[in-house]
Amino acid sequence: MSAPANTARALALGELVDEVIRLYHLFQRVEEELHGDGGLSESERGVIFALFSDGARSVPDLARERSRTRQRMQQLVNTLTERGLVRRKRNPVSDKSPLYALSARGRQRVT
Repeated sequence: MSAPANTARALALGELVDEVIRLYHLFQRVEEELHGDGGLSESERGVIFALFSDGARSVPDLARERSRTRQRMQQLVNTLTERGLVRRKRNPVSDKSPLYALSARGRQRVT
């Protein structure tokens, strides 16, 4: 590929990245308007939405899917569990890594 073609592609990619960032911030504002903060951080809302969308998950699965460390995800899940929004379940595949699911109260926050 020629240098001008590479330059044109780089410029187009830069414009696309700028647009994605702009849309991210727009969606963030819309989410805050719709849901308010409700006393939850963006990360906590993300975990609640993931559990709502995908069902019960283990902390390692949530951490991998949400690009967080396992330790940080465990903190988030513990906080949500203490608030009664998430409940711990037995994991039929692993005794060492329980599953977490939305509680009835947590489901109410989403719907």
